[in-house]
Amino acid sequence: MQFIDASDYIERIGQNTGGTRAKTLLQSPDDGRDWFFKCSEYKPAKDGKPEKYYKYEFWSEVIASEIGVLLGIDVLAYYPAIFGKKIGCISPHMITPEEENAKLTEVGRYMTLIDHSFLPDDRISRKRYTFQLLESTITTFGLERFWPYFFTTLIFDGLIGNTDRHQENWAFLERNISVKFDQAFISQPNPLELDVTDVIRMAPVYDNGSSLGRELSDERVEQLMNDPRQLSAYVDNGKSELHWNGSKITHFDLIGNLLNTPYADMVRQTALCLNNWDEQGMKNIINLVDSSVPDEWKGYCIPAARKALIIKILTLRAFKLREMLS
Repeated sequence: MQFIDASDYIERIGQNTGGTRAKTLLQSPDDGRDWFFKCSEYKPAKDGKPEKYYKYEFWSEVIASEIGVLLGIDVLAYYPAIFGKKIGCISPHMITPEEENAKLTEVGRYMTLIDHSFLPDDRISRKRYTFQLLESTITTFGLERFWPYFFTTLIFDGLIGNTDRHQENWAFLERNISVKFDQAFISQPNPLELDVTDVIRMAPVYDNGSSLGRELSDERVEQLMNDPRQLSAYVDNGKSELHWNGSKITHFDLIGNLLNTPYADMVRQTALCLNNWDEQGMKNIINLVDSSVPDEWKGYCIPAARKALIIKILTLRAFKLREMLS
């Protein structure tokens, strides 16, 4: 696993992004290419709740990236990295130099044109983030050719247990649409008037760090390792961020529901990526992922028990998905 020392990268001041984990935009001094660096999530103590630090979360991002490559899925590359006095992961900008005039637009921007009552920052409104809203968005804008991307992403989320595929965590790459979007949000016209013929492609699958047990404390890791029933329940109960008719359901229930829709054949077709599942390859990824960490950062290597648990989680999820989709 390549480890990147980004200490000499140039920080693009004022161009960092928000979100759960703020990303620092860096420029490589070698070729001028842009990269995004982010650390594991830290939540300070608030309203009587203790602080939380998901120390190994950035490793979940890196491992998920490698698992995606193993399956042949178009996943954004993430590498372990250091920048200044911080350790985290780094990924290349999703827009290539050849596409410099293009722009990424999150799926959520399309959704809010279809349902103006869907307010992503409002906790109550979040229940409107459903597969049904996604379906209406895709069909209204004539973007059905991208369904395989969405289904592949949902299957991948089911495999790694990603709980954070919110409306900003998948995006279209497009030309000339941003101005049309700005006008649409001002005038709120009929969504059908928004021409999306300039959509080029989908962005690679990105922001997969809320997965692979990243939220588990060391004590909880030991519990799950020593109790197969608790581990099975943990795997079975992992929730998808994409709701179904207003209800938050598990990844497996979401895929099961999709298999009872007219999209079933397409879902099974996209699930053929699971035929590339290689258990030994998966174990090699996890066991070797932190092998190149510099000595001064060894305290951030993944403990052996946590690696063993990640292997068990992936093995159980892969088996269940392949059984469902065979």
